Amino acid sequence: ARHGQACPITRIADLRPRPGRQAAGEKGDMITIVDGSADDIDGVVAVMDSAFDPAFGEAWTNSQLRSSLAMSGTRLAVAKYNNETAGFALVRTIAGETELLMIGVHRLYQKKSIASKLIAKVIEYSIKEHSFIVFLEVRDGNSAHKFYEKIGFLEIGRRTNYYTGSDGKRFDAITMRLNQI
Repeated sequence: ARHGQACPITRIADLRPRPGRQAAGEKGDMITIVDGSADDIDGVVAVMDSAFDPAFGEAWTNSQLRSSLAMSGTRLAVAKYNNETAGFALVRTIAGETELLMIGVHRLYQKKSIASKLIAKVIEYSIKEHSFIVFLEVRDGNSAHKFYEKIGFLEIGRRTNYYTGSDGKRFDAITMRLNQI
């Protein structure tokens, strides 16, 4: 989707979870998306260590994750692949709006549609909380930007020079919105 275009509702509908269904991985392995808790934080940190480029300092610490989970309206979705933590999505819903705080998929488990399944869970959480809009921010140049556009997020703003790389280079934060209905 491009800025100003309507959200492709059919794509969002394709992401919505279907009761009782799991996604097959390779050789019949199953991907499941479960509600996470503080017990999953070590696995989430391992995913961030694998998935997030340390040059941008985007990974959160164990303490930051615990503090965030303790906040009202915060939910953690965890992707399990053969019982290993393969990905996660951390969201917070407040005042009728949902923000995708973080999402990541371990490098070993990428290209298995896990991020799409996590976004479907984010949408499920959002709808249960009577929120029909999901916001996120992504660093300009992050490959996830194209993924978000593909599933219907629209760019609605930028924070100029918001992120700083380890080399001192500055990057904009792109604010995006997904209208679910």
